[in-house]
Amino acid sequence: MNAKRMSTLSVGVLLVLALGAAALVAVQVV
Repeated sequence: MNAKRMSTLSVGVLLVLALGAAALVAVQVV
């Protein structure tokens, strides 16, 4: 359970980082 929770947490962090990077790129393009 704990390992699964950590895995889900890391996936969520990666998702947030990806969204943040996409937002930065969009801002630079505009």
